[in-house]
Amino acid sequence: MAAERSDAPDFVIVAPRCAATDWDQADELNAYVGKKDLRGYVDGAGRSGFDDAVCGCDPLAWGQVLVYHALNHGVPAQGWEPTPFEGSVGYGSEDVPRASWPGTYDWKAVRGKQTLDAEGGLKDIPVARLMWNLGLLGKVDYQSALGAAGSIKVEDFKAYCGFADGAMYSKIQRNGAMVPYWPDLMRRLLRVGAQTEAPTVLQISGHMIVVDGWGVDADGKEWFHVDKGWGSASGRWWDLDQLVTEGFAFYPNVFPTDLGGVIVGRVATDGAVPVPGATVTLSTADGKIKDTATTDANGCYAFIGLHKPSADAVVDPAVPYPKDHYTLTVQAEGYADAPAQTVTVESHVDDPTRAAKQAAWDEAHKDDKPGEGEAAHFELAYAGAVADFSLTPNAIFVTAEGGGDGRSWETAASLRDALAQADAVHPIYLAAGDYDLDETLEIPVGLTL
Repeated sequence: MAAERSDAPDFVIVAPRCAATDWDQADELNAYVGKKDLRGYVDGAGRSGFDDAVCGCDPLAWGQVLVYHALNHGVPAQGWEPTPFEGSVGYGSEDVPRASWPGTYDWKAVRGKQTLDAEGGLKDIPVARLMWNLGLLGKVDYQSALGAAGSIKVEDFKAYCGFADGAMYSKIQRNGAMVPYWPDLMRRLLRVGAQTEAPTVLQISGHMIVVDGWGVDADGKEWFHVDKGWGSASGRWWDLDQLVTEGFAFYPNVFPTDLGGVIVGRVATDGAVPVPGATVTLSTADGKIKDTATTDANGCYAFIGLHKPSADAVVDPAVPYPKDHYTLTVQAEGYADAPAQTVTVESHVDDPTRAAKQAAWDEAHKDDKPGEGEAAHFELAYAGAVADFSLTPNAIFVTAEGGGDGRSWETAASLRDALAQADAVHPIYLAAGDYDLDETLEIPVGLTL
């Protein structure tokens, strides 16, 4: 059953990345698109918005992603001045020519929705300029009573911002049913986005939002944070079923550089407690070690920039796409080794790629006899994989202030409790510290401390 919650899960692994923008379709974001007389603003002479129009959910969502990358990855750079362009926007049934709004960007001023003073008593609102330009990029139709509708293409966004990566995937339905592989593909693209610092723009019915956080419950159930674009208080945590139900177009891997093939995962105990400092080894199909990674404080690891298989040569839907196969193993001091996992990095086949293949196939077989090729469908594929590991402690973890079950450093036991359950098989790991003991404790013969 699909679920939504307002409170955070037990383990917030990726805190909502776009929460700091705290944007809504109001006030400064609408200052240019929603005002007819713009002569009081820098470069506003000769320009005109539409009284009471709002910026729209599409420019707002993409703007949040742009500002996040600018402030955290330096692209676009501080002081960026985008290349001017022209196009048109809509207002009701009218097609209105429009030019982009020039000017450089101070990204903290954009995020903070600041109004800046300029020469000649003019004002400059950088976030309003950004909404103006992204609205033009998406050919938004501004209607004061109905909001604003438009759709920024990921390729246009990448070209405008100078990004190298980004794709589009939409939910496929055939004969009234969702294709069976969609939930798994969607989980993989959301997890890769969470662990590679690439918030995912998500289109739901009549609205555009951003998936920008990830966490798990104590039972291991995953939750993804969605920023709905109505201020940070409107953010919610959705489970995968909710995302499958609500979402129908996803824009993953929107990133300044090409992420390539990606494998991500998390190493935790069966209680979802993270295991930091574990060594994850990545081996190719022929058994050669390709790389290693060390889990962070949340038990997470990522292999980025792997080979991304190409499906360019596949022109027949009956022919499988190329795939790369890897083996992952994990070791952590104080834990039994987990079974190795084999993972697959698929070819990159997003919506535009699949559509082009399908169109070429349909054209080539349009004269086939009735019934031939009716079930010939190309499928989507995503060059990102997820491999989570659950480890079982084979030691007892102890700290001076411990009072837990001793199954991890986060739930460390006291030395007294550890010795009470100790044996000669499972060692005790002692954290550095002062242990204030007022009694004699017995250490079993053969116990390793």
